[in-house]
Amino acid sequence: MLCVEFASAFGLVLANIDIYDTISTAVKRGHVRTLKDDISPIRRQEQFSGLTFALIDDPSTMLVQGDAPLISQTIGQDTCTPFVDAGQVLAAALLPLSPTRALVGTLGTLQPATLCGLRENSIRCSLEYFIAHQWDLDTQALTSLIGQTARLVSIQQIDMILQDTLAEALQG
Repeated sequence: MLCVEFASAFGLVLANIDIYDTISTAVKRGHVRTLKDDISPIRRQEQFSGLTFALIDDPSTMLVQGDAPLISQTIGQDTCTPFVDAGQVLAAALLPLSPTRALVGTLGTLQPATLCGLRENSIRCSLEYFIAHQWDLDTQALTSLIGQTARLVSIQQIDMILQDTLAEALQG
């Protein structure tokens, strides 16, 4: 029954197809491809090799450490995210090291003079929590920012990924 409901939800005809084996094979193939193409050590090294890194000290800020330690900004994006999607070009990588110091890598030679906005971006990129040096009212108020740009996969994206994966698996 589950197989029929699942199939009708995606408009598939499942004559003589073991849907569980098909899905399992397709997901494994996609997972291996993602590991190889997007998060392999060589691919990660290539993303960061074009950046110029500097330690930035800014005593006027009070940085936090989010549960996504590295904050990324890609070309064409105004917001920071905890990762870089396939096909995007990394423009900046920011790693808070202490309440007033961060390692900042940027594309080219332009380096920020301050860490303005990094505190809030670290919190927005955190999925569940952040660690702060001080737990004052200002910091507590920032908890509402948690997860804003953590970019979990939406239901629509899951549907699209599943449809594409099944279509690929059924073709070959």
